[in-house]
Amino acid sequence: GPISSRVRGLFVPHTKTGNPLVDSVAEHQAASQQAYWQYLHMLCFMAPVGFFLILFRFGDSSCFLFVYAVAAYFFSHKMVRLILLAAPISSSLGGIAVGRIVSWSTSVLLGEGDQPVEKKDTKSETKSKSEGKKKKKASSSSDESMAGFKAIRDGFNQASNSYEGKIVKSIAAVVMCASLYMQATTFSTYAWRISASLSNPSIILKGQTRDGNIIKVDDYREAYWWLRDNTPEDARIMAWWDYGY
Repeated sequence: GPISSRVRGLFVPHTKTGNPLVDSVAEHQAASQQAYWQYLHMLCFMAPVGFFLILFRFGDSSCFLFVYAVAAYFFSHKMVRLILLAAPISSSLGGIAVGRIVSWSTSVLLGEGDQPVEKKDTKSETKSKSEGKKKKKASSSSDESMAGFKAIRDGFNQASNSYEGKIVKSIAAVVMCASLYMQATTFSTYAWRISASLSNPSIILKGQTRDGNIIKVDDYREAYWWLRDNTPEDARIMAWWDYGY
């Protein structure tokens, strides 16, 4: 059969179901930054880092993660209830980012990535210079730009392998590990707190008015009291809970 209007609304922004009651459901509204932060928390920052890192080692697994991340973000941005789709890929990308940072920090602190600085031979330098002059005449502008990038890379590697560079890398590794530990502690506490708030049933809710005042929504309990006081004990209550549930 034809695709439903709700599915078409994920791809065409102006498409609506035509039913004002259905269109007004909060779960069908576009996701906001506050909603992403509420359900993903620190993964809002770590997942993009992991997404950026997988692009440098692009293979079959990275391609799967890339497609999954793009599709999950697109659909979750269209409908807030679909943020659930972004949770697994956000966790995977966040884990990749944390793993790369911890791996690099460990290798720096243990000295596993140190490379001895090689001494250049004067004869090889003069020979390479003479050959370089010949190649410069035949090389294009693109080759010169690549040579400039290579020179910057070599200079950076030489500076990072020096004594001062090793100290800077060690300090950066310690700072990143300490920051990750503090953020992990905060994230664990937040995850347990939000899981408790979403799991425990409640009939008294907290709301916020347009002027920013915090109020208590006690409609459920007042409705139960009215049913208790105004209906027989053996009365049957017919309730309508959203559509299709």
